[in-house]
Amino acid sequence: MSTLALLSLAACIRLSAGDIVDLRGAGASFPSPVYTRWTSNYKSLRQDHVALNVAYDVIGSGAGKKKILDNPDSLEYAGSDSFIADEDYEENPTLQMYPVIAGAVVISFNLPRIVDLNLTRALAVGIYNGTVTHWNDQQLVEINPSIDLPSEAIKVVARAERSGTTEIFTSALSSFDSEWNATYGEFSAGIDDDGEPYHWNRDVIAYYGRGNRGISGLLLSIPYTISYISIADASGAYLNYARIYNREEYLVGPDAINVQSAMEAKANSFSNRFTVSLVDVAGQLSYPIAGYSYFVVHLEKHSCESAIELYRYMKWFMSDEGAQSECEALNFVPLSANVVRRVMSHLGQNYKCNGNYNVRELARNQEAQENHQMQAWKLPVMISAGIMSGIIVLLMMHVIKREFKLNAALLKGLWRIPLRSIHPLKSLTVDDNSLSFGKFSIEDIDSKEDEAPDVIWDLDQFNIGQYQAKAVWLQPTGMFAKTSFKLATKRSIIFATSCHHVNLCKFYGITSIHNTVHLVMALESNGSLHNILRNHKYHFDDNFKFCLALDVVAGMSYLHQDDIIHGYLTTNSCCVDEKWNVKIADWCFYKLAQKQDDVNIMQRFVSKEEADDANQAAKRAFWLAPEMIKNPNQWPTKEADVYSFSILLIEIFTQEDPYSHLTDCSDPSDVLLDITT
Repeated sequence: MSTLALLSLAACIRLSAGDIVDLRGAGASFPSPVYTRWTSNYKSLRQDHVALNVAYDVIGSGAGKKKILDNPDSLEYAGSDSFIADEDYEENPTLQMYPVIAGAVVISFNLPRIVDLNLTRALAVGIYNGTVTHWNDQQLVEINPSIDLPSEAIKVVARAERSGTTEIFTSALSSFDSEWNATYGEFSAGIDDDGEPYHWNRDVIAYYGRGNRGISGLLLSIPYTISYISIADASGAYLNYARIYNREEYLVGPDAINVQSAMEAKANSFSNRFTVSLVDVAGQLSYPIAGYSYFVVHLEKHSCESAIELYRYMKWFMSDEGAQSECEALNFVPLSANVVRRVMSHLGQNYKCNGNYNVRELARNQEAQENHQMQAWKLPVMISAGIMSGIIVLLMMHVIKREFKLNAALLKGLWRIPLRSIHPLKSLTVDDNSLSFGKFSIEDIDSKEDEAPDVIWDLDQFNIGQYQAKAVWLQPTGMFAKTSFKLATKRSIIFATSCHHVNLCKFYGITSIHNTVHLVMALESNGSLHNILRNHKYHFDDNFKFCLALDVVAGMSYLHQDDIIHGYLTTNSCCVDEKWNVKIADWCFYKLAQKQDDVNIMQRFVSKEEADDANQAAKRAFWLAPEMIKNPNQWPTKEADVYSFSILLIEIFTQEDPYSHLTDCSDPSDVLLDITT
């Protein structure tokens, strides 16, 4: 094909760039978190040059392969975790598979109060062939000596539909055990329309889940279950998963380095179809249940426009550092440089369109044209844009930086603090949301490293800890640990962790203890403002009291500027640091409740109904604005905060409880009634 002919065709393609160009994929659910992110980013990258119809439909590996086989023009590529059958290659000689990413399939479980579990390859087989039926089976107990395993029956879960994840898992079981291989073998099918399994033992499998989401839903909702699922979906659903003794009898987890070990061991073992198994690979670090996810491509494409975009798309995600980082952030492993070179070389030499045009050469010419066009208007635009962008950048830099950090934190799950990161301390207790603690010394509590984190937390004795070398206290929210947090809530939590003000208690995030969500906040050494004011050893003049009040005003103003309402501002919700700065605590409840659209979170924070009698509840309401007392189901307002501050201000200057001159001779309930009438 002459250079002139290629340039002419490239020019024709460029002239039709206003038309929509398809870049459609469908298939495996295993890699879908990565593909969804990549397709979105690639569309944004190309939007100045071409209008792309980009999509990846999660329909399963089997359905994806069937679609591209039955109707090649309906897709540019299919996603598959399983191999194509020999007869399909014979009927479709232009069909080719290319590895894209690798990932681990983990064995996840739901054991109450247990977060770690070890398995052997034989145990994995035994659980799924029905020879290991209870959690306290002697083989399980022997390799988990520090865990008190329950005597409950193991409830085994499998995928309902045809799945590449199932194929990877059963391929591993076949490699682990010759009897499994002879009896069941490697398969991808689940159950038929009548609910009957094609291959699974119906007496062993208790439940079938559709898709990785279905599997995670069953695991989260049913105790004593176990199943196989992709590492990305397990991490996204906060599922616990087991470590496994590999072929070399080393205990390994599904970490990237362990999957990479298997990849490197098989780097030179690809067939001419570019497929290779990563299960049960030799090597001390190799994780035994892993696999590549593949693109299935027809190497002869009718539409050159779509073929060029697929080629450029694959070249982009295999070479771009940002795309590789996103893959790793979602717990998958990108291809090694050696494999990338081999894949792109084979694709470049063999991918044709519209007869016999080489797609790689067309893509190179298209890139050259786009670069030339960029250069033609680049200088004048750069001069004008430079002046404007300099102004805009100064204004937007902070916002962009904050959004970047926010999105990165969301990807890493930094809005939730693992309980194991907080070391419990037993020197004192922060009681009943009152911050009623005085000077304290950090005293560790003995614990074993392999003990479940929340087992060592006894909130009846202590609810303070050490996080990032700082003393913190844990405030219960009344929310269940398995609460589904909205994206807006997660963003709000991460934003709150970045709020810094001399008159605000530092908020670190949320964690879960004993199935309850807790706020993690800084513990200030001088205790609550309430206790300071009631301590008769301190004698404050009016000037000092005025400074205390100004600190509260500064903290409240900062919150209100960011549309954060406290909702229950009292001297008990203010604390004093070592420099005698007053800091407002408990300021995260409102945002948490608002983003979850659950006013009950605020009500539980304010009322503490479970611990109060009528008079105690009435005393707690003395700081509330009358309209909040009359209608506790409404959202608090900034005006209500100002009212609470006015009560707090009287407390500071009198150093007495609100309405103490009335409660000495009347019930607090009667006083509250007088306030609201």
